Amino acid sequence: YINRLASYSLLRLQLSNGNKFSFQNVSTGNLKKSVVAWSAFFFGEDKSKHTAAVNYMMLTIAFAVGAIISALLQKLLVLKTIWIAVIFLTTINLVYIIALRRNKKIDFSK
Repeated sequence: YINRLASYSLLRLQLSNGNKFSFQNVSTGNLKKSVVAWSAFFFGEDKSKHTAAVNYMMLTIAFAVGAIISALLQKLLVLKTIWIAVIFLTTINLVYIIALRRNKKIDFSK
């Protein structure tokens, strides 16, 4: 329990240092933006906010699901979980770069 608390504290310290942008702001900021956009869409009848509302909601859900999966994997695999995350994120980035190259949005030959 002490090790988990210490590692969480170090992670929190590391992610909140520098530009004063903490890990927690990623989820709560997107949640706030989602609620504001949904409110503008439903109550303000601003139909242009629908896309923003859906995007922020999906970001918040993805963040929560990722945190839950990570917590469950940490119980099973302990420190090996970080390597799964590295492989997963590397794969996502490679697929994204390939998609950009196919759509000619990025060119590495320059």
